[in-house]
Amino acid sequence: MIEQLHYLRLPKDIKDRHVMLMDATMATGAAAMMAIRVLLDHDVPEENIYLLSLIMAVSGVYVDFCCADSC
Repeated sequence: MIEQLHYLRLPKDIKDRHVMLMDATMATGAAAMMAIRVLLDHDVPEENIYLLSLIMAVSGVYVDFCCADSC
């Protein structure tokens, strides 16, 4: 399944903020990666993005960390 962006509303100064992304359960990591990509496209520095999840599947952890670090 391909994730789709249905709604986007960000503060005008988002690039100057620290952002916490929260996903209660992460299976594939696709939605989190899309959210991170949207933030990066809006000039939020990578070091200002924090991802929090209660439960992660191994595949979700691998996708998020490897894509972020260019594995």
